[in-house]
Amino acid sequence: MKLAEGVYLHFKKTNKFKTQRIKVRFSAPLDQKTIASRALIAYLLESANKQYKTPQLFRKQLASLYGATLETNLAKKGAVHIIDLDLSFLSPSYTMGKDLTAEALTFLKTCLCDPLTQADGFDPQFFEIEQGNLLNALESEQEDNFYQAHLAINRLFYKSENLSLPKHGTIDLVKAETPQSVFRSFQRMLTQDRVDIFCLGDFQVDQVQRIVKSFSLADRWPELDFQIDQGLSKITSKVIEKKEANQSILELAYHVSAPFGSKSFFSLLVLNGLLGGFSHSRLFTSIREKEGLAYTIGSQIDSLTSYLNIYAGIDKLDRHRAMTLIHQQLLALKQGQFSLAELEQTKRALKNALKMAEDRQIHLIEQLYTQTVFEESLTEVDNWFTKIDKVSKEDIRHLAKEIKLQAVYFLEGNL
Repeated sequence: MKLAEGVYLHFKKTNKFKTQRIKVRFSAPLDQKTIASRALIAYLLESANKQYKTPQLFRKQLASLYGATLETNLAKKGAVHIIDLDLSFLSPSYTMGKDLTAEALTFLKTCLCDPLTQADGFDPQFFEIEQGNLLNALESEQEDNFYQAHLAINRLFYKSENLSLPKHGTIDLVKAETPQSVFRSFQRMLTQDRVDIFCLGDFQVDQVQRIVKSFSLADRWPELDFQIDQGLSKITSKVIEKKEANQSILELAYHVSAPFGSKSFFSLLVLNGLLGGFSHSRLFTSIREKEGLAYTIGSQIDSLTSYLNIYAGIDKLDRHRAMTLIHQQLLALKQGQFSLAELEQTKRALKNALKMAEDRQIHLIEQLYTQTVFEESLTEVDNWFTKIDKVSKEDIRHLAKEIKLQAVYFLEGNL
């Protein structure tokens, strides 16, 4: 349902869950200039506003809504940066028949329309606290070697600095923001971002529509690129860094084009499952279990940016051996050296994972968003099952031949 140009209201009727959920999603182009301010917006909106001026009053109001919860989240999809406000509250079946929808939406409105500001910026003291909270979170991530290695391989793989940035920005970018700069970013978010409001549960459409219209979200025309393919590089980037750590980490980045919803996309889902997506996958069984070379190993994909990532925690002396064995497993897929039993096991694992996801509210909302932005009907789980079942051994061989190594990062630890 379109409320204005670029503003959409979605309903997913279900009585499956104990809670109702309203998610307000803001989507904007991924940009180094705004990513840190948007991360700070997420922190600021979930803590206080002019009506509930302290975190204590904010939480007290949520508690009065039968223990409702509000959280904000950040995400990246292709070249799009996302801010979510996610409000969850009990359905009438668990509140002696009381419908909390109007109060919940009114609370969301105070968060978006009445932020805790002073003059032309966010309240300075409030801003300083939340900026400090974000910086503390980013600084703690400096100690996570796997996370840092993953950021490093992203910087090597992506030609665009915007794409390589983590969703929260960086410490330096966050430190550079001010109450005024973040408030300007907040105003742009309200007036320029694509807005999707998701209502999952048993809602009265007219009631929700009437209250949401009071948010005064006017027309906007954002240009969003969800599907990005930067093309192949003829040069493989390689970096080795030494660090005081108990284990070494190998990260490999490959280019493989499989746009969302295409036949090759479903082939890539199965290929990744065969390669390193499950505990029965070839990287795990051959390199970790059989050879005993890796503490952990696996693969993951981002089809929106044509990216396949293989990661492994290993001893520093095993780097060349691990790379050789990984190459052998990819070569085996290219040559069709895998059994039909492996293929069917992987398809079953994928379908089981999809079926389990149907029991998660967040997954159902993502289905709605994906269906809207890609204008596809492929989000229904039965459609995915059909597409997965159609993937053949030859499809895997053909796609595997398109996988090209683009970057290698090795964090060399003490061992």
